[in-house]
Amino acid sequence: MSDILAHMGHTALGSRLKRAGMALQAMTQTWLEGQGCDLPSAQMPLLAALSQTDPRTTGELAQMLGMAQPGVSRMIDAMEKGGWVVVRSGDTDRRQRLIVLSDTGQALSVRAAREFWPRVNDAAARLCDGLDGDFLSQLTQLETRLRAGDYAGLLRDDRLPGGQASRDPVSKDKVSGGQAS
Repeated sequence: MSDILAHMGHTALGSRLKRAGMALQAMTQTWLEGQGCDLPSAQMPLLAALSQTDPRTTGELAQMLGMAQPGVSRMIDAMEKGGWVVVRSGDTDRRQRLIVLSDTGQALSVRAAREFWPRVNDAAARLCDGLDGDFLSQLTQLETRLRAGDYAGLLRDDRLPGGQASRDPVSKDKVSGGQAS
C-alpha cells in the first residue's frame, strides 16, 4: 500500500513529523515500561523541566517546553494524580498554582537523568545517523527505520549509555509520602 502522506511532499510535512514523533514516543514508552517506569514518556519533558527549576507556574512550564498551556495543564493534572508532582498555591497569590516534583518525582528524575535520557538520546541519534538527501528524503528514511523497529532495537542495545540500567521499578509506590522535596 502506498504512503499517501509521503506522496504529498511538503504539504503533509506536519502530519509526517507528528507520525514519526508518535512512533518514537510509543517505542520509548514500551522501553520505559520494561525498565519499570510507569510515568508516560509524553510526560518526561515536564519531569525534566521541573527537575531543573524551582517551583514553576503552569504558564512558565508551558513557555519552557514550547507547548500550549492547556496541554501542560493536563500533564500536570495527570502527574499530580500519579503522585509525581505536588501543586501548591502561590505565596502572594493564592490563585496561582506552583508545581514542584514530589519525592517520587524527584527520585524518578534522578534515575531518568542517569539511565533513561542518555539512552533515549543516543538511540535517537543513532537512528538518525547516515540519513542523506533533502529533508523529505531524510524523513522518509527515518520513517522506514522506525517501521522496521530500528529505534526499539537501539533502545535495547546495552552498549548505549545506561545500558546496564537497573531494572528496579521507580513507581509512585516506591517512595512513601509523595510530598514535595
